Amino acid sequence: GTSAEVIKNLVLAGIAATLCDRRPAHVLDSSPCFFSPMTTGDSATGEDVTTNADNAVQTKKVKYASVAEAVQPLVEELNPLLGSCPILSKDVSDLVEEDLKDFTVVV
Repeated sequence: GTSAEVIKNLVLAGIAATLCDRRPAHVLDSSPCFFSPMTTGDSATGEDVTTNADNAVQTKKVKYASVAEAVQPLVEELNPLLGSCPILSKDVSDLVEEDLKDFTVVV
């Protein structure tokens, strides 16, 4: 929804993001957000594409436990210059002021 659009726009503008969404990854399957799966219909499973020593392309299924884990590679792909996109391991309802002190914007 709205938070995905905000994150997308901030990352495209060069602002680093930290993700915090421990909901099960399958909730993206019925979500109309930017990071929803378009082809597989199963965000709890993604594909990791690699090239082996013989330059042969290999794909393997990757299981995601949370929304944050499922969208992390997509956020990182939007702007590779920002590097990795960390994930906060706490539940949103458990965050306290100390957890948020290093952030300028919280969506």
